[in-house]
Amino acid sequence: MNLVIREGARLAQPGEFTLRAFLNGRITLPQAEAVLDIVNAKSEQMLRLGISHLLSKNIRSVDNLQKELLEVISVLEAHIEFPEEEIEEISLGRLQEDVKKILKEIEELIEKGERVFSVKEGHKVVVAGRTNVGKSSLVNIFLEEERMITSAIQGTTRDVVCEECVIEGVFLKIVDTAGILTPKDEVEKKALRKTEQMLNEADLILLMFDASSLLEKEDKILIEKLKDRPLLGVINKVDLPLRINVEEVKRKIGDVVYISCKTGEGIDTLKQKIKNKIVLEDISSFEDAVFSLRHIQLLKKVKMNLEYSLEEIEKKAPLDKILGFLREGYFHLEEIQGKRYTEDVLNTVFSKFCIGK
Repeated sequence: MNLVIREGARLAQPGEFTLRAFLNGRITLPQAEAVLDIVNAKSEQMLRLGISHLLSKNIRSVDNLQKELLEVISVLEAHIEFPEEEIEEISLGRLQEDVKKILKEIEELIEKGERVFSVKEGHKVVVAGRTNVGKSSLVNIFLEEERMITSAIQGTTRDVVCEECVIEGVFLKIVDTAGILTPKDEVEKKALRKTEQMLNEADLILLMFDASSLLEKEDKILIEKLKDRPLLGVINKVDLPLRINVEEVKRKIGDVVYISCKTGEGIDTLKQKIKNKIVLEDISSFEDAVFSLRHIQLLKKVKMNLEYSLEEIEKKAPLDKILGFLREGYFHLEEIQGKRYTEDVLNTVFSKFCIGK
């Protein structure tokens, strides 16, 4: 490699080959983004979706929006450019209806795109419970490595740690939390704040208990605090004599799973329960949806411009002012498809690729 470089060759930049394909018109910008999605796919579901996007030249739903919006723009332009021609007088009421229809479609597309993006990012599963119930041990089992430090000493975990893994084919972000309810110092205060933030963002909370001990005050506080959240009770240490009041736990939080992090008993059942509890999006029908944060951000700009145009229609503003907002929205749709782009946009997209590609 060094010899080749000395003779005048150079290392490829991140995504350079895909960038060249785009610049030479071989693929569209959404197709280039689909290549990255395929490379980074963490689950079979996302791999299939990435392939379907790669096979589509453009995003069909955005194509349809462009056609609808261009039709409205063309009517306005005709009235502005050729006022003396015998063109049917424009109806602001009809114009308002047309823009509202497109706006509704954009809102639905944003909502679809955000659902696809959330699946790509991974569902957040937070492991909670008082100290020494086996939270870090369970996370290590999910990760299939000794990622978290574990010991019999209470409070070994004093921070919040988030790791990625795939359980039963589902891409998840597993969060190990500190079992601290009464912080003693600034570090523990920060850990508690971070734990509460993670609990608020969780798609599912695994609330763990120690089967070998009675419910303690901390257990009851957590049950009361989390009972209305998406919750699954996990009773650990079933390899030891059972002392916990299982019926009380079931009565307060519902579904529970019995496991032993030491022997592995019940782990497969827990994994299946997690998959069943997570609301899996069937995104197989989302092949025509936007699928990146860039697309969603641009659609939100389109939405904002259409909302501005509706405000001007309400005020019976001059047609050229209304047209300005509609054109701006149309330009953002072209940006999604890569028909308009800047060097900064290309740098942002292709810098995420590995060397070459």
